[in-house]
Amino acid sequence: MKVPDLKTAIQIYYQYPSGLGTKQISQLFGVSPSTAFNMKKQVQKIMRERNIKCWKSSDIHTQTAYELWGIDINDIERKYQKLLSLGLISDNTNNI
Repeated sequence: MKVPDLKTAIQIYYQYPSGLGTKQISQLFGVSPSTAFNMKKQVQKIMRERNIKCWKSSDIHTQTAYELWGIDINDIERKYQKLLSLGLISDNTNNI
């Protein structure tokens, strides 16, 4: 599984704060819908264990998913800003 693109990880985190579906997981990691579905099921299991609810029952809690996948949004934002300040990437805000 590929590491998510920083901009994509930030974009998905803030665009879908109430929950992630299979489509967003596929987009985040660049995986097939079936792989994304399996990833979602693993997070749903942990959500049940922790008694975490999601607004839409078929989605997974965004913060919980990022935590379980080891994606620290604050760290990602910091790294993204650093890359911007160094001029290593350009910010095309039309895509965010």
